[in-house]
Amino acid sequence: MVAQVRQAASALAVAVMPEEAGVCLAEAEDLLYARDRLTSAIAARVGRVHAAGEAKGHGHASTRSWLRSAAGMSVPGAGRVLALAVELARLPTVRARFARGSLAEGYVTAICAATARLDDAQAALAEPILV
Repeated sequence: MVAQVRQAASALAVAVMPEEAGVCLAEAEDLLYARDRLTSAIAARVGRVHAAGEAKGHGHASTRSWLRSAAGMSVPGAGRVLALAVELARLPTVRARFARGSLAEGYVTAICAATARLDDAQAALAEPILV
């Protein structure tokens, strides 16, 4: 499935854009929704890589350096993806709602920022309030 998404995204990026602005608006909304689902899937996978220490096993100093190398991400960009992955692993309701599409990335990012400095018990108490 991941290979199909990659192929479809590559084709979409170079496809002829519709002439009508209204069509572009609707398509942009659909693409933004899809981007959130992709961000959710990416964060889940990065979280698994990070928890397992897999990046180090492939010669990278850290998960962040793997993201920078493998995806050409900036330092802040790699940090954001990693922070999202780490927090979503601790916030099952946020993670599930993000994956289903009932919580957009902006809200997820805000919740994750609010819980980042909390311990696991505090994050578990805060999650339903923040959602």
